[in-house]
Amino acid sequence: MKSIDISQIEKVSLEYRNMSADLLQNHKGMWDDAVHDSFVEYNKSIKSSSEVISKIYDSTNDVANASFNNQELISKADSVLREVKAL
Repeated sequence: MKSIDISQIEKVSLEYRNMSADLLQNHKGMWDDAVHDSFVEYNKSIKSSSEVISKIYDSTNDVANASFNNQELISKADSVLREVKAL
């Protein structure tokens, strides 16, 4: 079976997720001033971006896996065509 190399997307997803976890754990912005308070919003933004990148990786992985393994889909389509022709 063919395969598509999406390891770079996986690597970026993992690195971004690790960076996000590090920021949230080690740089929580416990200071009481406007500049440091902005870190909280920045951390939230990074976490949100990390989740999006993870979803992109998961979707890309699903598409890559399905691209070469579609015999079941072809069989179902053929079955539907046979039913239509029978009408």
